[in-house]
Amino acid sequence: MSKDALLVIDVQPGNIGTCYQPDAVVGVIAGLLEKARAADVPVIYVQDDDVGPEGSSEWQIDARVAPRAGEPVVRKKACDAFYGTKLHEVLQEKGVGRLGVVGARTEYCIDSACRRAT
Repeated sequence: MSKDALLVIDVQPGNIGTCYQPDAVVGVIAGLLEKARAADVPVIYVQDDDVGPEGSSEWQIDARVAPRAGEPVVRKKACDAFYGTKLHEVLQEKGVGRLGVVGARTEYCIDSACRRAT
């Protein structure tokens, strides 16, 4: 039986800052994370390495929705979260068959990940 998972894509200050109402976006994502964790739904993060220099404030995952211990973070260098990453392997290891997808840059990275996931 396949499991559900929540995929959190590019919620980094360098991306969120360009969103419409960024605090509201992060608040919605925080609420979804709370519900997923309470229901023991795996949470998997994708972090865009091209947002800013590694370790910079733009590059870090937003502290309000940061990963908890044991939640995988898949780093990427392209819009497609599957291209050249271990995302597919992480999903297979966890037995994930369905994804809820949230994050920043809907028109680029989320769109690409959703299309590729199918």
